[in-house]
Amino acid sequence: MALTRPKAAQINFDLTNISDPVIRLNSDKTDANDTDIGFIFERGSTGDNAVLVWDESADQFVLGTTTAVGTTSGDLTITNGNLQVDTIKNREQRYTTSNMMKFNQVYTGAATGSYFTQNEYQKIVTIVPSDASQNYQVSGRILCQTASSIQTINFIAGLRSNTLPDLDWSITYTEQHNGTAHFKPQLWVKETTTAGFIFAIQKISSGNLFGTVTVDLDVIPRNSTQLDNVTVNTTQNSEQTSIDAGYTANDMTLVQSISGSAIEFSNAYTFPTSDGSANQVLTTNGSGTLSFADASGGDDVTVTANNSTDETTFLTFVDGATGSQGLETDTGLTYNPSTNTLTTSVFSGTATTAQYADLAENYVADFQYEPGTVLIFGGGKEVTQSRSPDNNKIAGVVSTAPGVLMNKDCEGEFVVALAFTGRVPTKVKGTINKGDMMVSSNIEGVAVASDNPQIGTVIGKALENYDSEEVGVIEVVVGRL
Repeated sequence: MALTRPKAAQINFDLTNISDPVIRLNSDKTDANDTDIGFIFERGSTGDNAVLVWDESADQFVLGTTTAVGTTSGDLTITNGNLQVDTIKNREQRYTTSNMMKFNQVYTGAATGSYFTQNEYQKIVTIVPSDASQNYQVSGRILCQTASSIQTINFIAGLRSNTLPDLDWSITYTEQHNGTAHFKPQLWVKETTTAGFIFAIQKISSGNLFGTVTVDLDVIPRNSTQLDNVTVNTTQNSEQTSIDAGYTANDMTLVQSISGSAIEFSNAYTFPTSDGSANQVLTTNGSGTLSFADASGGDDVTVTANNSTDETTFLTFVDGATGSQGLETDTGLTYNPSTNTLTTSVFSGTATTAQYADLAENYVADFQYEPGTVLIFGGGKEVTQSRSPDNNKIAGVVSTAPGVLMNKDCEGEFVVALAFTGRVPTKVKGTINKGDMMVSSNIEGVAVASDNPQIGTVIGKALENYDSEEVGVIEVVVGRL
């Protein structure tokens, strides 16, 4: 940046009052200007001087700091400075850190009349690629508002020049309005001499539109050399009745439209305007209209085996033998795959087989006796273990695994399952032959063989041989005399 050295002596006053409302710099310049023009503010030892100049080579004002002084001639080196204001009014913004360009413009449709009319067009921005392989990303928001309605259009576009005049593009948009869509966005394309793109909107609603259209637009060329290929239409009243000569209008692809509470996607689906009933599902009529309906399915479902997971599962059932039925469960009817246990409170039916061998019933005992223990009626509760030989109050043997257990809801501190018929592992001692009658012994809860038992003393008959004075366990058919 070159500053012209003053021809006169430097002006040096403590205070200078200038009554003229306009100060003219470089006033004797009559031919083409080739120098920078502006002010340098001396800051002394505080730091570099402040500068506000017109950069002739760049055609722009520059504000910043410099080491130059008022007598400097030649190129200035300026470091860009900061500017603090409350409000900046502008139509276009550009950035030093990226190629993004931001535009804002309002249109009122008053070039002819004082409003937009149906089928009129409003051009927004023109992009004319200067060479092949130029990319432009464009996004923006168009806000149309009247006294009673509002429409918002958000669009994105990817534009590319191939070997000119061949062009490529991709354009989509979403919209939202409170009942009336006044405009639709378009991309005009020219693929002949001076190929280019024009973003525009077309008024599609009937009647006149008394309102405004405000556009916020971001354009990002691939590199900074393409910035000047972008031109925004800054004429507020500039609607037209036809598209520009040589251009072809392309409607943008609608991705989503929201009208009040109705939602439409890609011109393919129209959603219901109100909710359905509980457990209903969305169905289509085959033409893009969705509605709520009761769920229905085929006769077959896909199932997966689960044989080992230790968990409580719930059996499902229906309350009708045929027709469309809802699946139900009962928290009192469960199944555990790891144990093959089906649990419920009441069974009504005919049992033909049982996994285990004895029939047992719950009783309240005076202690928690282990399986195989011989019990008698008596003690502090209903039953207790035998403590004398040939006891005639025999109740049975504590079951190891009952085939059928009765009185399951019996309550008490110590509840035992007492087998009174069937084959049951039983504590025994002494010499025992298969078929011997078993009675209580002098060892608590242990049975022995007897050749001549008395009435009421028989526990059952031995199903195995045994010969040891140590206490062991054999199967006894309880209840057999």
